[in-house]
Amino acid sequence: MSEQSESQRPSRWRIVGWTVGVIAVVAAVAAIVFFVWLSNALSPKQEPPMNPDQVAALENDLRAKGSAEEALARYESVLEQTANGITDLVPGLTWRWNREVNHVSCAGPLMETRGVQVLTRHIVFDGPIPDDVWPQALQLVRDSAAKLGAFEVHYYVDEPGRHDVAVFANDGPEVRFGTWKAASLSARSDCYLKQEDL
Repeated sequence: MSEQSESQRPSRWRIVGWTVGVIAVVAAVAAIVFFVWLSNALSPKQEPPMNPDQVAALENDLRAKGSAEEALARYESVLEQTANGITDLVPGLTWRWNREVNHVSCAGPLMETRGVQVLTRHIVFDGPIPDDVWPQALQLVRDSAAKLGAFEVHYYVDEPGRHDVAVFANDGPEVRFGTWKAASLSARSDCYLKQEDL
């Protein structure tokens, strides 16, 4: 009898070993499936690419707005008027254009069109905006941004002697205004087609 129980012992251990192994494999597969599911659940949904007719319809809408070159002229004219208003508030303050005009792709559904957002040249002032004048200067910028369709305000920095503000709209236009050692003013347009693509 003792010989029989001794011979059965290894097979019991074998069964226990196999059972533990199967449970470990099942747990590992379940963990992998869970992490793949979680990763897919947390990743942003990918929109299917638009067909050519949808892209053409969006570009037709953009054509009705005029060209990126016309938008640039309008935006820079508004910035220039704003800069002149700010220098009227701060005697002796002057400004100049800096950097080059640039273009970036449009966002959202318009990303698949030939549309671009125009990044204007920057206006750089030769000094800062004093804190006692800052609220008036910011109001001038907000009024100008409203002409371009931007009304929301976001403060990146708002502390004595240092301010950095964006006045924007969700569909793209943004005016950026800041002051520290010197003040600066710039803008990004909403989406337009270049003249060559109209």
